[in-house]
Amino acid sequence: AVKYYMQALETYQSVGNLEGFQEIKSCLDKIQDTTGCTDLNEISTASSNSKTPSLQKLNNNEETTTPSDIEEPKKRAEKKDGCHDVRANLQQDGNYEEAQKSIEKAIRIATATSSCKQTDIELAKMHEFLGDISFKLGQFEKSKSCYKSAGDIFYCNQSGNEKDLARTLLKRGDLEVSMGNPGNANIYYSVSLKTWTKLLNEEQEKSKKEDETGNDEARHCHLLYNTGMLHVKQGNYKEAEELFLELVSIGEKDTRNEKGLTTLAINANNSMGNIKYKKRMYEDAATYYTTAMELRKAIASKDEDGNVEDPSCREELVGLYTNLGRSFFQMKLLDESMKCFHKANRILMLEPQKCERSIASNWTQMGKVRCKQGQYRDARELYSDALKLEKKAASSSDVDNRTILLLRHNIAMTYCKEGQYMKGLEIMEHLLEREKKANGRSSLYAAKIYLDMCTIHLNLGNKRKMLSLLKTSSHILDERKIPENHPFMRERKSLQMKAEGVKKDMKFVSPLATKSYMRQKKTSLFCGF
Repeated sequence: AVKYYMQALETYQSVGNLEGFQEIKSCLDKIQDTTGCTDLNEISTASSNSKTPSLQKLNNNEETTTPSDIEEPKKRAEKKDGCHDVRANLQQDGNYEEAQKSIEKAIRIATATSSCKQTDIELAKMHEFLGDISFKLGQFEKSKSCYKSAGDIFYCNQSGNEKDLARTLLKRGDLEVSMGNPGNANIYYSVSLKTWTKLLNEEQEKSKKEDETGNDEARHCHLLYNTGMLHVKQGNYKEAEELFLELVSIGEKDTRNEKGLTTLAINANNSMGNIKYKKRMYEDAATYYTTAMELRKAIASKDEDGNVEDPSCREELVGLYTNLGRSFFQMKLLDESMKCFHKANRILMLEPQKCERSIASNWTQMGKVRCKQGQYRDARELYSDALKLEKKAASSSDVDNRTILLLRHNIAMTYCKEGQYMKGLEIMEHLLEREKKANGRSSLYAAKIYLDMCTIHLNLGNKRKMLSLLKTSSHILDERKIPENHPFMRERKSLQMKAEGVKKDMKFVSPLATKSYMRQKKTSLFCGF
């Protein structure tokens, strides 16, 4: 982006366009203020400490820079991965909105000055970067358009840019998943996987014929990781595991402490942890997550207070603490699990621009731990605080999204755990109506609500209602052909066993239980969730 700003600055300067010069100059100054990057002064041709003389010279049509003044910064910038540097600088404080504005302006300039828009790889990478930022901001349609623009250019220039095209397709697949289109995502993943596999095979053949260098090893590790990730996204865990283990092994043997290889080793360990977690091998998962965390802390730059400076690194640590906490939770190590979530929470709360949904997700995890520990009031407070953040983050048309409904569900269950069944039931009935309105009467979540209501009515002594709700839930589960090992099916089986005993006693049950339930229902107050 800086490169194109610099070219535009030179153009405006040569034609004496003061307004254009000032506009681009202000953009470069803003980048410098945001990132604290001193090199931007040089790149923006500010050759003196004062900005006024340069503008004064422009007004007098005097030359402000020499060709070498421009060329040297360009050469230095081109020696690096331009998009990576821009990403690191503009996102230094997590200021994605400013990053988005800057890269959009750079794209407009690049589009106007590019000799051939269809073959400008730098322009394609800028579109890709803008897609990444838009994805971060939840602007999925905009991100989709950016990835398409980048992909079109990479596709027209596949020779030498296959990796770029495959990377963009992978991101497009992730975007489709976030947009709720898993079918479309699989198409992009399949094409991307085919390309990554081809490149990996070529790299392995090449390494057999010649001695590997550091760059070759780094490229090989990139191919291993990306190919592995594509296998994971398509459910090919065995193939992915083999590739990640090879990458982990390379990382362990690395004696040069090369940051790029270490970062890939971190990602591979985290991915191995995810695979083990899916296989319910929680101890193994925790081991891989711990290794990834130790590696990440070892290479992270810290400020004077010992806090990690890089926002992307902080985000990664939050993910690792969360994954480790979930593994400890499944291992019933609740105190250790809570410690991990507290550490993640500390990082999230120190962010200058707090992500409300990430904080809400973390508080939800903490609530689950407290609920498991029998501290239902504390759990309810955590769920309620998370609910407030989710409502704040949700759009006006998305106030009944699944995350919000599940948080209300969790709140209801804390009341039931305390024996306050009527309060829990009030919330459940309200949730059921909203779910049926949003997703129909036969959604899987509706079946879950029915099952929980069965338990509540059983505890209230309203056995007829319990049997009726169990029948409704069973109909949904059978209609959707849910496998027997699914948690909902196991819960249904447990309730069916209780229902057999209920049926035997039905002819001896007094109607007083049902009347008592109706009296409680009429006098109870709605909780307002």
